[in-house]
Amino acid sequence: MTQIVVHIDCDAFFAAVEELDRPELREKPMAVGKGVLTTCNYVARKYGCRSGMAAFVAKRLCPDLIVIPQNYEKYTAKAREIRAILAEYDPCFESASIDEAYLNITAFCDENRMDPQEAVQQMRARILEETKISVSAGIAPNAKLAKVASNKNKPNGQYFIPNDREAVMDFVKDLPVRKINGIGRVFERQLNSIGIHTCGDIYPQRAYLSQLFGDKAYRFLIQCYLGL
Repeated sequence: MTQIVVHIDCDAFFAAVEELDRPELREKPMAVGKGVLTTCNYVARKYGCRSGMAAFVAKRLCPDLIVIPQNYEKYTAKAREIRAILAEYDPCFESASIDEAYLNITAFCDENRMDPQEAVQQMRARILEETKISVSAGIAPNAKLAKVASNKNKPNGQYFIPNDREAVMDFVKDLPVRKINGIGRVFERQLNSIGIHTCGDIYPQRAYLSQLFGDKAYRFLIQCYLGL
């Protein structure tokens, strides 16, 4: 509970970069990929299109979908611009992918006497102003929670989980287990079958966990329940 960790996630990154060169696409359903979509803009998502979907399936959902081939050189250049700003808040930040990063802003907030939410708001505003790319953020006591929190107010938003045990437990209590990295569809169905739908359901059913799934899964699930 002593650290302030932030997960930054660019909003529809590849699509957003393409829209900088072709602003007319912002109001039209558009996706990036070839054969399989790597991302789509938020207009396309309203039709049910999503990353990882076959392009021909997406075309059935949205016949007017514009599909653009990937240009990684362009995306990498834009990612470098964003990372230069992130480094000012945490020189040791970690990139999770081309459009995601984890930062520990504990020292930055202490040195600048800033509230974590204020610091992240400032960071996001700078990224938008200087790179023209919007980002969403999750702020939490640890990286796993920050990752989940960054999806709460997408796009172009942020969500804060205070460094307080009660606040953490309140957050995870109603969190669907499928939202946890490491719990896939099969494991989700198995947990649902014994009455575990949210992280808050894990502790009351703890007697079954090691017997059904083994000690390693038991420890992992208890950590999920505790927000660790």
